[in-house]
Amino acid sequence: MLGYVEIASAADDSQAQRRTNLEQIAAASRRAAELTRQMLAYAGRASLKRETVDIRTVVDDLLPLVRAAQSKKVEFAVDMPERPLRVELDPAQLSQVVLNLLTNAAEAIGDRPGVVTLRTEVVARPSGAESAQASWVRLVVSDSGGGISPDVLERIFDPFFTTKDSGRGLGLSAVRGIVHSLGGYLHVDSELGLGTRFEVLLPAAPDAAESPRAVA
Repeated sequence: MLGYVEIASAADDSQAQRRTNLEQIAAASRRAAELTRQMLAYAGRASLKRETVDIRTVVDDLLPLVRAAQSKKVEFAVDMPERPLRVELDPAQLSQVVLNLLTNAAEAIGDRPGVVTLRTEVVARPSGAESAQASWVRLVVSDSGGGISPDVLERIFDPFFTTKDSGRGLGLSAVRGIVHSLGGYLHVDSELGLGTRFEVLLPAAPDAAESPRAVA
């Protein structure tokens, strides 16, 4: 950013070149802001604009974007109840969680035929959970990709660890930071050749807690 500012300040720059430099400054600033948000999310220190959000609405908004960006051979199967699934959180952070999980699942399949499955439901407090929260909203994203090797699986939530050429290694670490900052739980299962399954549990808002289904 400082380099582009210095170039743009040169007296002999043309107006067009100066505009290009300013556009590069703006782009770099946006990337820096996004990187900072992801690091704060990983650390669990991002500012929260808490409000009651229906997870179904967030999924409906993001699914067309993910579909458009991924291979047409990847099928998205969505299973959501008809009634709202409300949680109290920052909508932007929920979008970040859903977008990261869906994108990673689709990219795990790549250009081969496969299925990304997203399922949401209200469940009772999981056994072993420390929280006294009675009802939880569960979000499960699974894929039929090649799975994750045990050595990579141990590190997928580490900040700056990535197996992608263009990745920064902050997507899943940010997801974990967001989920934990909300008092939720995040679990992943994967086996080579059999795909991967991410499960997110978030405390349900009071009006989402009707008739939760028991979960082991």
